[in-house]
Amino acid sequence: GYVDPAGAPYFYKLTAVDIHGNESPVALAQPTGTTDVADAAPARAFLAPLAPSPLARGAQGVLRFGLARAGDATLSLHDAQGRRVRTFATGRQEAGEHRVMLETTDLAPGLYLVRLEAPGVRMSRRVVVLQR
Repeated sequence: GYVDPAGAPYFYKLTAVDIHGNESPVALAQPTGTTDVADAAPARAFLAPLAPSPLARGAQGVLRFGLARAGDATLSLHDAQGRRVRTFATGRQEAGEHRVMLETTDLAPGLYLVRLEAPGVRMSRRVVVLQR
């Protein structure tokens, strides 16, 4: 978003440039207040690293993942031996970015894997839980 500090009436000329350097025709915009782009689905699925990382036992972290299209998906936490410890999201997930909280109060310090599984998508990220 962008808030114009000078206020209206101002017009902006907007163009888009593709990866080949081709520029679109000019579009005029006269924003009032804040202008923003609606939430759009990512171009492809992603699984972001845990934030913050590493995570102290008893702390909370944020897991972010995104889907390019809606469908059945599962986000789960596995220990170093591959055993499922927790399931955060399962079933139909909408396209776009999703966030879930990771509570570590009941987790032993060590290495874990977060896995995202959806049609055509299989990703994992390491999660380290430290002794407090």
